[in-house]
Amino acid sequence: MGTRGADRRARRHVAALVVSGLVLALVAGGRPAATAQEPDLVYVALGDSFTSGPLVLPHDSSRVPEDCGQSIFNYPHLVAASLGVTELRDVSCGSAQIRHFYEPQTGLPLGGVNDPQLDVLTPDVDIVTVGISGNDVGFVSLALGCIRLVGPPVEEPCRPDDLADDPIPARTAAAAIDLAAALQDIQERAPDAAVYVVSYPASLPDTGVACWPYVPILPEDMPYLLQRYQEMNAMLEQVAAANGATYIDIYTPSIGHDACQLPGIAWVNGFVVVPPSYPAHPNQLGLAASARVVASTIAADLVGAPSDPPDAAPVLPATPVAPAAPAVDRSPPTAASVDRTGALPATGGASRPALAVALLLGAAAVARLRRAGGTP
Repeated sequence: MGTRGADRRARRHVAALVVSGLVLALVAGGRPAATAQEPDLVYVALGDSFTSGPLVLPHDSSRVPEDCGQSIFNYPHLVAASLGVTELRDVSCGSAQIRHFYEPQTGLPLGGVNDPQLDVLTPDVDIVTVGISGNDVGFVSLALGCIRLVGPPVEEPCRPDDLADDPIPARTAAAAIDLAAALQDIQERAPDAAVYVVSYPASLPDTGVACWPYVPILPEDMPYLLQRYQEMNAMLEQVAAANGATYIDIYTPSIGHDACQLPGIAWVNGFVVVPPSYPAHPNQLGLAASARVVASTIAADLVGAPSDPPDAAPVLPATPVAPAAPAVDRSPPTAASVDRTGALPATGGASRPALAVALLLGAAAVARLRRAGGTP
């Protein structure tokens, strides 16, 4: 890597010392001392609406169009502040797919165009987080297609009668191939960067137990949706491991804070958007929780990084490596011995006027989402 590699190692060593000082000061109960030399850290955030945080206002349109829905409270912004990042290049955008890493993203709600996300990568980048694949798999559209406001016999479950006809596993496998190629391209464009693939949070109850009509997904469909969601996260973990990136699991810490929980407990909103967010997306509580996990992982890497790593560049596979389809237990989850404190009853509802109002708002949101095609 030559002189540039030596400079990068020195900068990361300074960053590690600064992060260590911050951690020690906070643990000791004092205020972090001012440092004589600030770390020169450049952080790039790539991703879709689960990264950008639409309608968690205010939005930041300094690098992306307003209609990307990029919140100043999203996890990249909070992580950058936590780590003392010198430059944040957050180009995450609602509705983004992996192809929008390479081509302009058009069709945004206000007519904006987001430039190819990988265009912000340069050799001086230190940290890259990647939160993508949900729109490639089509999970939000799948979940919206499972909305049942009335239920049987008027509305039937959405789960395919024959899972062999379900297109979601094939889409997940295709997304794995595309993501693997993207991770290698990221490392080629930013060869000294530490690359992190961030999972999706626990949007649905990890028990597979529905809370219809609060979240209007039938009890028969919730285990199916949960399985497909967990398969998507498993794919992200396997692709990251196979392609030189670090997987950050924000799913596990968010269990118990899914859309079936009451406001104040839920980190992902359903169609009751309290605190505000785009429906079926993380709210400000969820974005902050994700930021804590992401920041602590990156900080641990900085603190634990050797001050003089070897000069040899990492050896990457010659071709993108996509994982085999993850093995997932297909037996329906049960709620036995699970603490559901704060959750609404599994069969739907607390008898309170707020629930009726929430469901009316939810119905309006569903109709609008379906007209708009699914994701922000």
